[in-house]
Amino acid sequence: EEKPVSLALLKVGRPPSQGVPLRGTNLCGVRKCCAFASVKRRTLQAGLRPAPARGDDRPWTPHSFWVLNRAKESTTPQQDAPIMIDTHCHLDHHAFDSDREAVLQRSRAAGIHEWVIPAITLASFANMLRLHSTTIHIAWGLHPLFCAQHPANALDQVQAWLSHHRPVAMGEIGLDGFAPRDSQERQTELFAAQLAMAQSLRLPLLLHVRKCHEEVLGMLRKNRFAWGGVVHAFSGSAQQAERYLQMGFCLGIGGVVTRTTATRLRHLVSRLAAAAFVLESDAPDLPPAACNGQRNEPAFMVHTVDAIAALQQRPPEEIIHDCTRNARRILSLTASHPPSGEP
Repeated sequence: EEKPVSLALLKVGRPPSQGVPLRGTNLCGVRKCCAFASVKRRTLQAGLRPAPARGDDRPWTPHSFWVLNRAKESTTPQQDAPIMIDTHCHLDHHAFDSDREAVLQRSRAAGIHEWVIPAITLASFANMLRLHSTTIHIAWGLHPLFCAQHPANALDQVQAWLSHHRPVAMGEIGLDGFAPRDSQERQTELFAAQLAMAQSLRLPLLLHVRKCHEEVLGMLRKNRFAWGGVVHAFSGSAQQAERYLQMGFCLGIGGVVTRTTATRLRHLVSRLAAAAFVLESDAPDLPPAACNGQRNEPAFMVHTVDAIAALQQRPPEEIIHDCTRNARRILSLTASHPPSGEP
């Protein structure tokens, strides 16, 4: 039986409705935009009409708005339009090599205007640096699933990169219980060292944690880590969520929440306070249910917003506003500086 959760950091909320319709198709045909009046206005100005979902004859409302994927929306943020931040996407991944700029254009058209790229291995650092800009932020770190690709002097190299260019966070770092058992000791060694680096530089963390939440929480507590961060693709219990929140972390919520089979996560999200979570795509992985089988990309994050809005029974624009504010607060994104070159 699940223990009761303190309401200091979780809000009272209704459990997620069974069969909440995540209305929408993928971006290849008709797509659902983040539904707020400013998007409707821009689309009407472009000479297009909002189109209802197939089989849905209900009138347009601020929570059910459709536009054609080929709409030529402005990529400049409007003053009254909420701006989304994708706090976890691997834009440096080779899956985007052939159409990276088009992916970014679709992302901007969907309302996402800032992105955070977490590192995986040292081999990715240089390419990430080339992508870095005032709106594309980077995080240095060694992913726990790729221990075999981290050389013996990997930590020294990470320290050199940190000395040369300050990222917005340390990540993607943590512990993974699904990785081969013979990598667990190395994972712990790398995580402990990177945790110490982040502590000394006062950097937040982008945490990768699977089946190791108690171990990670214990290490954070032991090190008295005080700079918070994001627990990427959170998969733990409500009690573990509360402990992360008490330590200054936000929970990263992505496409998994759109899946009706993710009952525990959906129930938790329905109860989360506005300051407790941020949006992420994890592109090119973990696409939302409406885009299953496709390469994920940041623009698909609109489906995540719709799912959270339905679960919390709040307008999508409120979800976006709160998550953007949380991302700026937890990652201090305004403090990002242009890169000065490789070490």
